[in-house]
Amino acid sequence: MNKVILKGNSGQDPRITTFADGGKVAQLSLATSERFKNRDGNITEKTTWHNLVVKRSALADLCEKYVRKGTPLLVEGKLDN
Repeated sequence: MNKVILKGNSGQDPRITTFADGGKVAQLSLATSERFKNRDGNITEKTTWHNLVVKRSALADLCEKYVRKGTPLLVEGKLDN
């Protein structure tokens, strides 16, 4: 199974590409963070950046309309290299 669920904040406004047939793709980055105590007992925050590609036109339309830099997102999808 190839499934991932990410919760974080958008790192940028989505870049929307519109094709001649009316299809759309949205591309954006998502920052996920975790907090933990390091060996010294100090709280440390680690941020990981994820590049998202939204390929379905209806979802790309939602991204274009509602997502801006800093928008909290919960994303479900698959990993693709």
